[in-house]
Amino acid sequence: MDIAHLRILVAEGDHGQRQNLNAMLGRLGAVGLSEAADGHSALCGFRCGSPQAPDIGIIDLALPGLDGLGLMRQLSEAKCRTGIIVSSVHSSA
Repeated sequence: MDIAHLRILVAEGDHGQRQNLNAMLGRLGAVGLSEAADGHSALCGFRCGSPQAPDIGIIDLALPGLDGLGLMRQLSEAKCRTGIIVSSVHSSA
């Protein structure tokens, strides 16, 4: 799969998880990567309607500030056409 032409935004609250996702996507050939550590930064990063808007967003449900569900709700209200992949890690540790 050639993902080099895609713009991908990784919205992940955990720094280590964000680094791992970016490294994995980089190994797959992605070069248009951006990242956000919280929901409000992610909302700004989506730039809905802009030619620079990401093609795909990977969104953590447990984002700090504006959580993943709230972020997706706002993206939907803004008629953002970015494809979304939901990420969730549950730990009982």
